[in-house]
Amino acid sequence: MTRESKQAQALLRVFEALGVPLMGAVDEVLSWSGNAAHAPSEETARQFAALLSSSIATGTQMASKLNPSTQEDGEAARLKTSTLAGQVIAQHYAMTGAMPDDAFTRRLMDAFDATLSLADSFSYPGHDDSDPADPVAARVLALAPFVSAVMRFPVRAG
Repeated sequence: MTRESKQAQALLRVFEALGVPLMGAVDEVLSWSGNAAHAPSEETARQFAALLSSSIATGTQMASKLNPSTQEDGEAARLKTSTLAGQVIAQHYAMTGAMPDDAFTRRLMDAFDATLSLADSFSYPGHDDSDPADPVAARVLALAPFVSAVMRFPVRAG
């Protein structure tokens, strides 16, 4: 496989993992709000861009908590956590029609922190010790349904 083919495959995986859920959420909100036929493509693009931006910003915050040891590990962690954030953000947007706000982001980060604590208590069979960021990120991604479930309930102070 050529370098260009590998890059194209990587870009398609990113689109599949991050772009498709966000686009689906925008389309779903347009559909249940009754605006699907009348929504201008510019507005749809703005909504998608806002969701994508929120996913990347939140994913970057999440990745910093993984403490990657190299720039390459950091980039891989940012991509994986942005994908995770994108899935939760897409679900939130599809269910509520509301863009994520600061309160949503705080709840997501609290759920991520709790999930990281839980993930650290599990062993990760077959992981490669030369890639220290990947085992944690893989466990976090595996627990994405748990993060989504936690996000459905408000956090109550003690």
